[in-house]
Amino acid sequence: MDFLPPHSWMLGAVAAIAALAIAVNSARFLLVLHGLARTPRYFRALTEIRADFRDDVDDYLETARPVALALGFEYMNTYRAKRRSGRHLRLDLWRAPRRDTLAAVSTSRFLFWDYRRTILVSVLDDGSRITTSDNYGEGDPLGLHGEVVRPGSGFRELHVVHLRRVRQSKCAAEIIGGVAPLAALEDLARAHVQQLADAGLARYHGETQRAWSYTLRGACNVYFRARPRQLSEVRAHRAAQVEKTAE
Repeated sequence: MDFLPPHSWMLGAVAAIAALAIAVNSARFLLVLHGLARTPRYFRALTEIRADFRDDVDDYLETARPVALALGFEYMNTYRAKRRSGRHLRLDLWRAPRRDTLAAVSTSRFLFWDYRRTILVSVLDDGSRITTSDNYGEGDPLGLHGEVVRPGSGFRELHVVHLRRVRQSKCAAEIIGGVAPLAALEDLARAHVQQLADAGLARYHGETQRAWSYTLRGACNVYFRARPRQLSEVRAHRAAQVEKTAE
């Protein structure tokens, strides 16, 4: 009776594991792609929370509040996502003392996944935009946002990084929001989507253009370019910090 060489079963096991890994990664890729390309994202999806419902908030929001106040930020309001947005979301909106930076501190839950993120955004007088955040997002497919991610940073540290980036730009940050800071934030989001649509990376849903999603090309851009670019920038920053500490 012929027997397989002793190492043949090991090769078969390795091949099976490799095939399983490929299948899992392929399923993950298709799931992410489906979410990016098929899930509608709505404009004007936030509504103000009644004052008597604001006590039941996430610790992440509560931790940022005293720091923002100590830095002179003005509390604008607290909002929640409408049901049609597909997730439970709460957001505190703040404006810097000079009224040239908006800070959105948010926490959301989708099924069993909690997601917390703080974003500081400024619009410069040359028309460009600078954003600084403490958690990863979908990235910036067109590379127009001057986006920097500093995972795990607190509100104070993010503010320091953001101010330094504005100074290094050698441009002045314009007053943002006026009497309607939430509308200004949503208008920036709409302008960004229009840029994506012009580049063939996004599409609107319906004639009213109240919702949008990525095109297949845009979803692939996010998966293969924008998100990896975020990760690469963070790794480069950490490597630079380690090198600086070692000197």
